[in-house]
Amino acid sequence: MQYRLIMLALLLPQLLTAQGKKQITLEDLYKNNSFAMKSVSGFNGMKDGQHYTKIVMSGKTQLIVKYSFENPADTLILFDNSKTMYNGKAIMVDDYSFSKDEQKMLLKTESENIYRRSVKYLVYTYDIKTGNLQQASAGKVLHPAFSPDASQLTYVTNNNLQLISPDAGMSEPITTNGEWNKIINGNCDWVYEEEFGFSKAYDWSPDGDYIAYYRFDESKVHEYSMPMYDSLYPKNYSYKYPKAGEDNSIVEIYIYDVKNKKSVKADIGVETDQYIPRIKWTKDNKTLCIYRMNRLQNKLELLFANAVTGASEVVYTETNPYYIDVDDNMTFLPDNSSFIFDSELDGFNHLYRYDWKKKKLTCLTPGSFDVAGITGVDETNKLLYYVAAEKTPLERKLYAIGWDGKGKKMLTPEEGTHSITAVTGFNYFLDKHSSLNVPPVYYLRNASGKIIRTLEDNHELV
Repeated sequence: MQYRLIMLALLLPQLLTAQGKKQITLEDLYKNNSFAMKSVSGFNGMKDGQHYTKIVMSGKTQLIVKYSFENPADTLILFDNSKTMYNGKAIMVDDYSFSKDEQKMLLKTESENIYRRSVKYLVYTYDIKTGNLQQASAGKVLHPAFSPDASQLTYVTNNNLQLISPDAGMSEPITTNGEWNKIINGNCDWVYEEEFGFSKAYDWSPDGDYIAYYRFDESKVHEYSMPMYDSLYPKNYSYKYPKAGEDNSIVEIYIYDVKNKKSVKADIGVETDQYIPRIKWTKDNKTLCIYRMNRLQNKLELLFANAVTGASEVVYTETNPYYIDVDDNMTFLPDNSSFIFDSELDGFNHLYRYDWKKKKLTCLTPGSFDVAGITGVDETNKLLYYVAAEKTPLERKLYAIGWDGKGKKMLTPEEGTHSITAVTGFNYFLDKHSSLNVPPVYYLRNASGKIIRTLEDNHELV
């Protein structure tokens, strides 16, 4: 509350201007949302690179609409909750995603937040062509995801990873030993979710033959209790919370063979007091890259584990006198011998290309500035798109550069911060642009940085 009052005091001159200097009430701020910033809700670029989808409210009706980038009048309603109902009841979609072939949708409803990044949903599958809407989970579940061919679906329930085939009406557990405050499969414990910034702890291989997943054994982690004031009588909530120097969860990585219905344990070494902050599949579909980090977090190793045997080898090692930050800025290239990632090896955060066969490391973005993140890797044109604070730490702009570190080009010249969402094919980008005194404006840009049109400008707040 104190923070909101401070922000209100800072924004009061702008608010008075926006309202023609009429009196502002608490209802305007907290009930009517008169000054709420608008966004492009549910934006999803489609695989053809020419269309995008978003959630639209038409009165009380919720729609998921497909739009053309070039022609905004060219629209197609993919889902209408007033016409496609489940057991005669309209569902309200909180989030959605497409299958790889974009013929099916995963509709997530009735969201229930657990911690910062973990959310339970009641899940439905929707066949766009037939209009068939099915409830995929009996109750609320975590991290629902289609298999690459969309014939199967995975999610986490009761600390276990579940595999179902909605069309066949079949369901089978991948794990069965999950238990509250003891064993977690396919979902992060509190430490990993909070400190490493992710919650979904499993991943399909690109060809759909395997599923790699985490198992957290938090049996020896001490419990922390606190009252939950969500009802007239507070309830006591206890969960595993390791304080500094105390026991962490023991983490293991398993690889499940979908066809043979068997899991193998990946070799991550004998040390258990360590972190496994990420796993990523390589391009060959049968090799899993496992990040291994010591508890001091100043040594990072990348292991390649065989999906069939679980055997692993270290392919890259990085050390830092102080600390190594872990993020998702890593992409394997189609040569199946190199990857692009970010590192603070020279004191600034830069992008590097590493060839593990030649043991060759190349800095792609040298200079006295920080790269904020990778926006996308264009395999067709061999371009790397990234956001950096090149001129000042107060800015974030979009750049394109070749995989060899040549031909750098700035694509968003406007001063301020540009938060970029790439569209498949990299012909278009969604650019959320803002500055200190200007609310977010959402632009649609093409590959050269030209603004095609404005999707939302929040002009009421200017």
